[in-house]
Amino acid sequence: MKVFFRNIFFRNLVLSSFFDDLGSTIYNLVFVVFAASMANSKLAVGVASFIQYIPTIFALFIAMQADKTKNKKLWLLLLGYIQAVLFIMVAFLSKENSWLVFSIVCFINILSDCIAEYRRGLVLPMFQSHIPEEELMEAYSFDQVISQITLISGQTLGVWLLTISHNNFFFLATINAISFLLSSMVLLKIQRQLTHPEVNYSPENGFISQIKNLYKNSKSIFKYQEKVRFGLMIFSILGLNSLGGAILIMYNLKFTEITPFGLSFAQSVFLLQTILFVSALIGGMTPNDYFSKLSLIKILQIDSGLLILIGICGWINGLEIISFSVLAFMMYLSSKVNPKLNSLLMAKLPPEILAQTSSFFKVISVLSMPLATILFTSLSIWNFQFAWGAFLLLSIVVFVLSLFSNKSVTSD
Repeated sequence: MKVFFRNIFFRNLVLSSFFDDLGSTIYNLVFVVFAASMANSKLAVGVASFIQYIPTIFALFIAMQADKTKNKKLWLLLLGYIQAVLFIMVAFLSKENSWLVFSIVCFINILSDCIAEYRRGLVLPMFQSHIPEEELMEAYSFDQVISQITLISGQTLGVWLLTISHNNFFFLATINAISFLLSSMVLLKIQRQLTHPEVNYSPENGFISQIKNLYKNSKSIFKYQEKVRFGLMIFSILGLNSLGGAILIMYNLKFTEITPFGLSFAQSVFLLQTILFVSALIGGMTPNDYFSKLSLIKILQIDSGLLILIGICGWINGLEIISFSVLAFMMYLSSKVNPKLNSLLMAKLPPEILAQTSSFFKVISVLSMPLATILFTSLSIWNFQFAWGAFLLLSIVVFVLSLFSNKSVTSD
C-alpha cells in the first residue's frame, strides 16, 4: 500500500484502472439482464455469457500489436475516449429490444473488451519504467486487491442501479461511458509521465515463430531465476487452474442436495464466495509476508497439495469446515501467484515483449478451465462420489508434476 501513496504515477494508474474495471463490471451484469429481456432469453443469455471469452482468444495477438505500437501514450488516451463513444452508442441502441440491436451490442462489447486488452498492453512498458524493481511485487499485489474490490463493488452497484432505474439500460450504458471517460481523464493528469523506452520491434517470420520465442524467453527466465523445469511448471499451472476453477461449480451443485451448517442454497453459495473473496483479499494485502517470499514453484506445490486435501474432504461428506478452511488458505496463497509472476516478468523482460509475454501466461491460465468445468459438471450431475474421486486423482497428478518441476534443471 505504501507504493500507492508514495508513487503518483502508480496512484493515478490504479485510479484509471478502477474506473475502467468498474464500468466494465457494471455493464457485464447489465448486458446479461438485457439479454434476459430478449424474446428467446435462454439463447440470448447463453450468447451474452459466451462472448465474454472471445477477447481472451485474441489476447495474445492483441498484446503483440500493443508491443509493436510506437506512440503508446497517444493510443492509450485516445482509446479510452473511443470506448466512451462506443457505449454512448450502446445507450441509444438499448432503447430498442430486437435481435439486430442485440447483435450490434454484442459486437461493441467484444470490441470494447479487445480495446481494454490492448490498453493494458500499452501501459506495461510505462509501468516498468516508473515502478522500481523492489516495489513491483507490492504494486501488483495492491493492483490485484483493487481489481477484486472493484469486481464485488461493481456487481453490487450494478444490481442497485438496475433496481433504482427499473432496468433502464440507456442510463446504465451512459454510466459505463462516463467511467471510460474518467479512466482517460485521470491519465491526462500524468500524461508527461506516460513515457517508455523507444520501441525497437523487429518483425518475426510469423505468428508461430513469435509464440516459440515467447516460450523460449519465458523458459530462460524461469529456468535461471526460479530453477524450474518450465514445461512441467506450465502443466502444473494448467492443472491447478483447471481444478481450482471446477471447485466452485462442484460445490454449487453439491449445495443443491446437501447444504452445510443448515443454510439455504443461496446462503451456502454466498458463504463460499465470501470465503474465497476475503481470503484472496487478505493474500493480496500482505505482499511482504512469509509466503510472498517463497518461490513461485513452492507456492504452486503447496497449492496442489491443498487440492488433494480438498478432494479428500469432498469425497467424504460432512467435512465442510475443514474443506472451507483449506480452500480459504489455498485462495490466500493463490492470490500471491499473479503478482509474483508479473513482477518477475516485469523485472527481467525487455519492454518490446512485455505485453505479449504477460498475455501468453494469461492465455495459458484460462486455456483449460472451460474443459475442466464441463468435465466436472457432467461428472457431478452423474455421480458426486465419482466426480470427487476423479478430482482427487487429478490433484495427485498435479502435485507430482509440481514436485518434478523443482528437480535439478536439465533441458526440457
